[in-house]
Amino acid sequence: MRSDVGPLPSPERAVYGFVLYVLSWVLLIVYLIWALVPLPALASVGLNYWPAKHWAVTAPLLSATLALAFTAVLYPWLSIRLCAAASNHPALVTDSHAVLSSRLSRHQKSLNPVFDHHISHVSRILYSHHPPNTSQHQWLQEEMPLQP
Repeated sequence: MRSDVGPLPSPERAVYGFVLYVLSWVLLIVYLIWALVPLPALASVGLNYWPAKHWAVTAPLLSATLALAFTAVLYPWLSIRLCAAASNHPALVTDSHAVLSSRLSRHQKSLNPVFDHHISHVSRILYSHHPPNTSQHQWLQEEMPLQP
């Protein structure tokens, strides 16, 4: 495993961070000079080729609008469209750490172990209009096979 993997600071990251910090301040100062100093004053110094002044307002507004559109519309749409599993996908209701009742031994002399119920069993109990005819302890002990 590489030593630079992880969130801990390293000398390379410190240098990159410092360069980005200084660069951001330099760009802010250049932007403010361009936005606030009149064009004849810039031309007298020899700086003749600048974008039109309306871009001093348009560019930040456009970038803020695009950032808002990305975070409010595109990012959720992309995460739903590309990353979400189908609603019947087993990964939505179980994982490798689940302890299902079908995997437990029934020959234990101690307290009942803690285990996960299958989602179909939970849904049947929660959303059925009629309570089960069996006692609470009996339906808690039922084994539900894991369906792929």
